Amino acid sequence: MEPAMRFIIMSFEASMPPESSEPALRDRILRAYMDYVLNENRQPPSVYIFSKNLGIAETEFYQIYSSFDAVEADFWLRQFETARKKITTDPAWEPFKFRERALLFAFTLIESLLSDRSFALFSLRSHQSGEVRNAPLRRMHQAFDGFFEPLVSEAIEHGELANRRFLRDHYVDALWNQTLFVLRFWGKDSSEGFESTDEAIEKGFNLTIDLMSRSAIDAAVDYGKFLARNRSDR
Repeated sequence: MEPAMRFIIMSFEASMPPESSEPALRDRILRAYMDYVLNENRQPPSVYIFSKNLGIAETEFYQIYSSFDAVEADFWLRQFETARKKITTDPAWEPFKFRERALLFAFTLIESLLSDRSFALFSLRSHQSGEVRNAPLRRMHQAFDGFFEPLVSEAIEHGELANRRFLRDHYVDALWNQTLFVLRFWGKDSSEGFESTDEAIEKGFNLTIDLMSRSAIDAAVDYGKFLARNRSDR
């Protein structure tokens, strides 16, 4: 490198504000990790080598992340929070019914992932089997449960979802499994504008919510209980 160019770079770096805050370092590590795996199609060989190339001490990495999987988990949690914040701050959110809210979440999550689709697919494909299956999604899963549990309870209270004993505790699990299916489907979707994914969201979430809603079977069960109760009263 020419001395003049080295001087310009050193002057530029010296003028930059210190990147000592945790959020700034967290962002830097995440972006550097994403850039590495997208170029190499694999995780870095070690935290030591990754940290050295990034110009930070290994201890600085471990002060924020426990592993490379934890970096990926942070990526997915951020995607979830981006989608959640976008839909819940929209004035249209409050009057929406549960079905509309669930569909809006799914569409918005996929929309949020589009800008980092290549990395998202790497993460999903790298954790498809064994003990690491869905490992990077665990923090997102926890946040998902925390977000949807009160929404499901509210929907049951308002009669939008059936209050089925034993089954109602698994409604959020059903929604999470549908979300996982959509992510996997999107990862393999080659349709223009991912139109097939949009259709998968609409059909899949509608069916899931239909199964959680009151139906003719619920009405028949209630009627059967009514007849049995009145028969025993005579």
